[in-house]
Amino acid sequence: EQKSMLAQAKPSPESGCKLDEVEEACKDVLRLLRAADRSGNWPSISKGREKVIEAETLVENGGTGGSFTFGSMPAGLEEPAANKLFPELARSAFELELKLRPGRAPSSTIAVNKHAQFRPHIDSGAGAGQSISLIVALGDFTGGELVVEGEVHDIRYRPREFNGWTQRHWTKPFEGERYSLVWFTPRGCEDRPGLQLFPPVMPSSSSSLPLASSALGHLSSSSSSSSSLREVTLSNKMALPSLGYGSFQMKDSSCEDAIYSALEAGYRLIDTASIYKNEESVGS
Repeated sequence: EQKSMLAQAKPSPESGCKLDEVEEACKDVLRLLRAADRSGNWPSISKGREKVIEAETLVENGGTGGSFTFGSMPAGLEEPAANKLFPELARSAFELELKLRPGRAPSSTIAVNKHAQFRPHIDSGAGAGQSISLIVALGDFTGGELVVEGEVHDIRYRPREFNGWTQRHWTKPFEGERYSLVWFTPRGCEDRPGLQLFPPVMPSSSSSLPLASSALGHLSSSSSSSSSLREVTLSNKMALPSLGYGSFQMKDSSCEDAIYSALEAGYRLIDTASIYKNEESVGS
């Protein structure tokens, strides 16, 4: 039985990607993860997931770790807050799965982890369809291998599939910046691939604000940036986005990264003020 369980942890057929190719494919997702981390909007960890992460590594306990979910959820569960907070990151992460494992059935859901060390555990719920999780770790760190039923696997830019619902798994200690993504499909989400929730944002000529030069540098003509948010028309016939992006307490490069992501996600109303001391980073 032990050999049978270990056999489930074997990597899927090679996608043909070398280590440097995987790292290149992960670049955009890593950039967006860092921006989400710096934004101050990283969602709080759920009570269930909190139980399987070493307490001292979590932000709530003075550490730097955290975890949230993207994508589709089974009936009766709320839509993850991150779907609306970081739509560009979500789409990039679901697209990354297709690049890493082209022959794999698209997953409905992604667990996104930062600087978190997981305790030995088996995932709750039941896998549907593929029933096999795909995991990869990103960032600049040492250690942090995935252990599945006692077998140690280096997953830094080395994607690996395993059955999280039947195989006991955990994270070894690590040092440095470590993010990980886990793609899976819980029961009830078989026909709801997560990528369908995040359609590409098409360019639009209705953008009402210029791109902030210090935050963006420049965006190519093929950028996904657009004004996908609703606008209201003022009495002077000017169009004003009905939803804006706040920059209070944001500073320097973290502010620039957050504004960059906001503009690419479609925001065209950015709030700042002289008292914030960040107008240059915002681009005003």
